[in-house]
Amino acid sequence: MFNHFSRITRTTFYSASILCVALFSNTSQAQDQFLSNENMQKACQLQESKKFKYGNTNQDKQTQVICRDIALLKQIARWFELLKLEPNKNLSNKNFDAMLRKELNYVRSELGAGRQILESLQLKPNEGLLLEPAQWQIDLNGDGKLNPWEKYFFAVVKPGERPFNLGMPSDDPTYYQQHFNLEARFRVDQSDVYWALAYHQFFEGFANFILSFQLDESKRGQFQINMIDQASLTKAHQLIGSGLATSEKMRQSLLAETDDELEWIPNPHQKNHVFPLAMNQVAFDLWGQFLAEFTPLWNGKTLATAQPDAGGLIGEVGRLCPAGTGISVATLFQKAPSSFSHFKSTQYACTKIDAKHPQSGFMEFARKAIEQSARERGNPEWSFLRYFYWVN
Repeated sequence: MFNHFSRITRTTFYSASILCVALFSNTSQAQDQFLSNENMQKACQLQESKKFKYGNTNQDKQTQVICRDIALLKQIARWFELLKLEPNKNLSNKNFDAMLRKELNYVRSELGAGRQILESLQLKPNEGLLLEPAQWQIDLNGDGKLNPWEKYFFAVVKPGERPFNLGMPSDDPTYYQQHFNLEARFRVDQSDVYWALAYHQFFEGFANFILSFQLDESKRGQFQINMIDQASLTKAHQLIGSGLATSEKMRQSLLAETDDELEWIPNPHQKNHVFPLAMNQVAFDLWGQFLAEFTPLWNGKTLATAQPDAGGLIGEVGRLCPAGTGISVATLFQKAPSSFSHFKSTQYACTKIDAKHPQSGFMEFARKAIEQSARERGNPEWSFLRYFYWVN
């Protein structure tokens, strides 16, 4: 894990960094700044020298977010690079935990600062900037070289279905030339701001979630995780819930768009876009159905239940609670015990199904999606997680 970014790391932090691309005004000077690598780096150096507080216009605030996120991405890449160096190769679990928590606290703080700006940002017509992300080429890990994976890190993937491949990022330039749109250019609008905001909310929520727990190494031969920060766990639940609400706001904003020029995420009627996935009406309906089922479940308004004879995680949930009850996700986060040692440790969240807390339809929705994916691999359900990743 210390030798390179894994492909998961690359794609995750690709999202965390490109999400702030949606944030610039349409002046010619700003366009020049973010359509070339040299000018983008100059703009970000200025913001970094002012602790990302240079200026107070919408354009300035948007520049603060994108430059802060790029700086955060470099910090994360260089942290991974640091782990490869002596004497860090033989870190004890305790020392590594301390290093990881320090890094995650920093990540959480930086994501929160960007999120607060995004929450107040409302772009007016024609304030969006033309962006060409493949022009952004940065020595992310600080080794003094521009490796192919760094050179093409911000490039947009070409549309099309390819098998998921878990592995190291490619250092073969031919790979990027074949599978990435190196000339992708788009103009940002308010829907894209919501896209960026949702990612900040989700990632900050995940950071809070991880920081809420700690592996208990005193239990020899026994797996146990201790809950050490209830405030962080509650914040994680709130932030991820806000991200779901922002995702629905984004979906509605996209459907209301009537223009069709240099789009990032398109609606079913927009053709001029560079988004990696086809967002037809079926995809938008699936997205809406997912949120309609999952959001009330996340917020504790409905309860998770499933048939006990179902397979996988769905079946585990079905066998967890007594008949007539279901899992309250809100209770999982808000009333967590001090430790967890097995799946049944979550039974404290079993809640009676009644008029106030009805049974959720999400588990049945998930079951049908899984079944349909086995029959129709070209259907959006087959790439459901891929769609969810790209459009949160």
